[in-house]
This record gives sequence, structure tokens and C-alpha cells, in this order.
Amino acid sequence: MIYWNIFILILFIITLVYIGNDSINRLMDEKRTQIRNLSDALAAVIFQYIKLENEGKLSHGEAVSRIKTTINAARYDGDNYFFVGDYERRQIINPKRPKDDGGVRNSSQ
Repeated sequence: MIYWNIFILILFIITLVYIGNDSINRLMDEKRTQIRNLSDALAAVIFQYIKLENEGKLSHGEAVSRIKTTINAARYDGDNYFFVGDYERRQIINPKRPKDDGGVRNSSQ
């Protein structure tokens, strides 16, 4: 009798762990999809400004200014934001730390 109780308890725990992992994976996949979609939408706006610059409808400075304004204003899930960096670890745009734009990020950031 006690073995059945232990078996049922173990089976119940395994089921809870499986359901928990499945739920976490599903939530993470949804979050990745949301961020990918938002990034794609933001990229479309940026490419539109680049197109307008290439067509001569915006100056380079105006296109860059509008792109920076767009990225600085973009938010998701409340106060989460997008930032732009390059391969040399320079911060191009960070809405939370605009005074550091153009500077090199150290490894502790």
C-alpha cells in the first residue's frame, strides 16, 4: 500500500515538472517571437528612413536623427527597450544611458 502511495507521489511530481518545463518553454518561445516581431517592425521603420535618405528626401543627419528618435522611443512590455551596439563594443544608442552613446562599453556592463 505504501509503495503505491510513493509511486503515485513520484508520478505526480514528474508530471508537475514536465508541465512546468513545457509552460516555461512555451512562454520563452512566445517572448522570443514577440521580440523578433517588434525588432522586425522597428527595422522596417529604420529602413524606410534609409530609403528616404537614398532618395534625397532626407539629409543624412535628419535620417540618423529620426532613426535615433525612433529607437529611443521604442518600448515593449512596459519599460523594456532596444539598444544598438557595434562589434567594437561601442554603444550606439541606449535609451537608458544616452550620455554614453558613442562610448565603449566595458565588460562589466
